[in-house]
Amino acid sequence: MNSKDVKKLVVALIGAVVAMTTFILIVFAVVFVGITNRIQSSPPYLLAIEYIEASPQIAEIVGEIESFGRFLNGGVTTHGNGGRGNAEFTIRVNGTDGRARVFVQLEREPLLDWEIIAFRYQVIN
Repeated sequence: MNSKDVKKLVVALIGAVVAMTTFILIVFAVVFVGITNRIQSSPPYLLAIEYIEASPQIAEIVGEIESFGRFLNGGVTTHGNGGRGNAEFTIRVNGTDGRARVFVQLEREPLLDWEIIAFRYQVIN
């Protein structure tokens, strides 16, 4: 093998590594966005958002709510359709006067609605 062949091989290998890495990152991003969107449209998440929006404590800290953080921390676990479930979320709240990190924990008994069982918050400076 001469030096031109070696250079061509190295360039081809680098191209293959870059293509494979790009593919893996794209797949990861699609899966991440899909899971996040599914959780953010779930009944327990929507109830948590509703509770935060109605909370006088959060209003006092952040003022008028402008947005919620893009990245979701938490998840939902259910056992069967309409069965027992648990959910917990840490949601960043951005407002006109400040920001807060809110932790909401929910539970559902079989065939009943989701219920908030814990609610805590932390001011973000």
